[in-house]
Amino acid sequence: MKLTQEEVITYLRRNGLEENPQHQALNIAEEAGEVARAVLKRVQGIRGSYEHWTEEIRTEAADVLISLMCLAEIEGWDLGDAVDERWNVVINRELDKHRHEAS
Repeated sequence: MKLTQEEVITYLRRNGLEENPQHQALNIAEEAGEVARAVLKRVQGIRGSYEHWTEEIRTEAADVLISLMCLAEIEGWDLGDAVDERWNVVINRELDKHRHEAS
């Protein structure tokens, strides 16, 4: 993923796109909205087949990740490392314990 992360900034520069965190944060939100739209349309069964919307979900999820890589590169950190670090926290959560405490 690091090689791709380094490439995304080249893509931004080559195409005259904004290299600022604010723009990337908004772009991430836009792309995530497109994932949500595709999931909704698939559930509703409208404007396309189940297979069409499944492919759209896949495509838009990849766009979210690409936008996150842009943000990470602009901010100067590795998204893969951040995911690994965060996963180590998440995987060790005891969800059942927290569910019982909230009841």
